Amino acid sequence: MPDVFISYKRQERPRVEAIASALADLGADVWFDAHILPGEYFDETLRQEAIAAKAILACVTPEALRSAWVLEEMRIGLARSCLIIAFLTKTALPEEFARVHAADLCDWDGKLDHEGWLAVMRALGKNIGEPSLAMRSLAWAGGQDPVMVAILRRLLVAKARAQEAPFTYKEAENALRAAAEAERIPISTLVQPTLWGALDKIAEQDRIARAPPLCALVVSEETGLPGKGYFQKHAFLSDQNDPLAEAVHARHVELVYRYPWPQD
Repeated sequence: MPDVFISYKRQERPRVEAIASALADLGADVWFDAHILPGEYFDETLRQEAIAAKAILACVTPEALRSAWVLEEMRIGLARSCLIIAFLTKTALPEEFARVHAADLCDWDGKLDHEGWLAVMRALGKNIGEPSLAMRSLAWAGGQDPVMVAILRRLLVAKARAQEAPFTYKEAENALRAAAEAERIPISTLVQPTLWGALDKIAEQDRIARAPPLCALVVSEETGLPGKGYFQKHAFLSDQNDPLAEAVHARHVELVYRYPWPQD
């Protein structure tokens, strides 16, 4: 059973993929029609997933409201009291949906502290049983603050140059907090999603620079490996349980140790 079923019109696929990716980063199980397998009946699969989902997020545009499939999916959500509407383009809703509160994502640029995005997170959190989803999103956004990212990057580069064992997530949190306090830099509330946000930004910097992923140097204490998102984003593996995960991570760490990281 997915947490969130996303209903949308195909022309908005790139924006919906960004929404689905951000929700997955925050820990939600997301389904939209990219998951339909060859040979499956399109309309039957859509209906089954919409009925099973804990929440239906309708990404509304004028074109979407002219789609019989989108309207049917919205009606399923309305009947199940789990419909959440997000405008991607502002338009008038049909009368049957007029009482459903709608959030505004028309100018959403991917930032996880956007007012409309947080409204969607609060509504989704209530429906999927994750009341802290909006706070998790805010914490992730706080981690992407340039000051936070710069401090964590310095810590990881120092560890890479010294070829020290990776941080656990808790050790990385503590080191980040201590470094900020030592430099008398105020930081926002620091919880694990804050760290995830900073690591995500550092990974983006490394991809642009064609450098190996410094985020390989932050691992789970239990498994000695990074979390699921790391393998999905950097190795195209399903998660840390994939048989290749350990070997891929070991190779990434080796490359991080060998890379000539520039001085700040």
